[in-house]
Amino acid sequence: SGASTTIVSPDEPQIIEIDVNNHNYVKEFQVFADTIINDKEMETSVYEGAKTVEVCLAIVESAKKGKKVVPNYNFGK
Repeated sequence: SGASTTIVSPDEPQIIEIDVNNHNYVKEFQVFADTIINDKEMETSVYEGAKTVEVCLAIVESAKKGKKVVPNYNFGK
């Protein structure tokens, strides 16, 4: 079954149906566990993860403000 979320736009909120059953989180957890159990290198870096979070935060801020928000990647390496 799908889930729904409210997207805030400058004009009016919109309900958008999202099918969360096809998300690949099971595979992500399997890879993460395999990495720890078998002492492997991570496929992605902490910086790639931070970039993903930053993009999501910019999307939320953009929706709230109703204007473009550029992600800030100045969290250093």
